[in-house]
Amino acid sequence: YILTNNHVVEGVTEITVVLVDGRQLSGGIVGIDPYTDLAVVKVEGTNLPVAELGDSDKLVIGEPAIAIGNPYGFDHTVTAGVISAVNRSVEIDRAAGQALEGLIQTDAPINPGNSGGALVTAAGKVIGINTAIVSQAQGIGLAIPINSARNVANEIIQYGEVRRPYVGISRVTEIDRYLAARNRLPVNEGIYVSSVVRGGPAASAGLGSGDIIIAVGGQSIVTVADLKKAIYKSDIGDTLEFTVVGSNRRERTVKVVLTDAPAGR
Repeated sequence: YILTNNHVVEGVTEITVVLVDGRQLSGGIVGIDPYTDLAVVKVEGTNLPVAELGDSDKLVIGEPAIAIGNPYGFDHTVTAGVISAVNRSVEIDRAAGQALEGLIQTDAPINPGNSGGALVTAAGKVIGINTAIVSQAQGIGLAIPINSARNVANEIIQYGEVRRPYVGISRVTEIDRYLAARNRLPVNEGIYVSSVVRGGPAASAGLGSGDIIIAVGGQSIVTVADLKKAIYKSDIGDTLEFTVVGSNRRERTVKVVLTDAPAGR
């Protein structure tokens, strides 16, 4: 199995994997996870090299980091730097609340073509999957921690997809003070629920259109990304407490039992 970025293989119909010894193998996509920008590709062959995985939870700021990839078509390129920070976030689609969370930041040069490549320690252990560079700045590359990537890969290999908890909220809007003032809302921050899925977990628990989510599990919710993060760090079957303000301007707690997402959601 080969772990790479979703955006690297998205939309492709044919995959050829070229090994360092020159062998070319046909690959097939096992599954993708757009939420974490990860994908798993499978190849058949013998004597295939296997990378040793490190522990991204034990990274130390300032320790050496090496990025491997094919920037601008220059294959087998190795660049070096250090671990600059951990637990970084980068917003991909604000409207959809899509953001990559918990990323490793490095100053090892990462350019277009590095995506899907390995970020390794000085000992050659994989600690991350290179995924993004902050375009408006120099020396800021980002990688998905290997511990998180490994969990996603295991789910994809076992199920063909990543199973995540499902709440059944279909349309939401982020509230800011301007929107709150214009619509005379009772709070200046939170997530306005426009609609919920009939018969879904949220609707069954009593959360509905017109409610404003201000906290989940005791954590304040300001953005759609906050809401998704609170849900996705929970497990299927968990009961999650939503603190909401209703159209009557009263605050209440709604306990939602998370289910497996139905097909297509």
